[in-house]
Amino acid sequence: MATEWRPVASWAGVVVTFLGFVGAIAALKVQRTAFDVTVEQHNTAKDAKARAKAQKAAREAQTIKEQDVSAVSLDVFASYPSEDMNPTPLQSLEFSIGCTLNIPKGERYKHVKLTLPEVPEEYTVIENTTANLSDFTVAISGVDAKWLLRGGIWPHGPESQAKNWLANRIFVTFTDSSGIKWKIDGHGVFSEISEDVGASSPN
Repeated sequence: MATEWRPVASWAGVVVTFLGFVGAIAALKVQRTAFDVTVEQHNTAKDAKARAKAQKAAREAQTIKEQDVSAVSLDVFASYPSEDMNPTPLQSLEFSIGCTLNIPKGERYKHVKLTLPEVPEEYTVIENTTANLSDFTVAISGVDAKWLLRGGIWPHGPESQAKNWLANRIFVTFTDSSGIKWKIDGHGVFSEISEDVGASSPN
């Protein structure tokens, strides 16, 4: 019996050793899986944090851009003088056209240029503080400009369409604090323009 026990014991030892080896491999696989999961979770959290940071920066940049642009106001008008303006009897018969441009103070607005159509026939310039609004940087005082004309018969179709006619031909371009160039037309519509595209009025 003693002669048979030794091989059995040896075989049992081999089996135990093998099982221990298999168990060690399984443990290593479990540890490796847990490590991979931890690394993946860390990378996911890191990516999510980076995306959140980028989104926040984009939102802040968009807010600044919108504030820069929306603060600029270009208004076009075409009408007979109202009673609030206390016009003289002669002036009350004259048709008034023009625009106003308002830009906040500060130097974040550069290369400002206001484009106006030619003065219609039989119309007289009553007020013009826009003469120097061509490729300049807004000073600390800002811009509060007005272009006002008065005349008789509107030469470009019915008077009801005069404002639209002007709005299609009056616009202002400028560069904001982030270096983006903008155009605001007489309808109050903002559009971003590239440097190689000129902003021209219709004929």
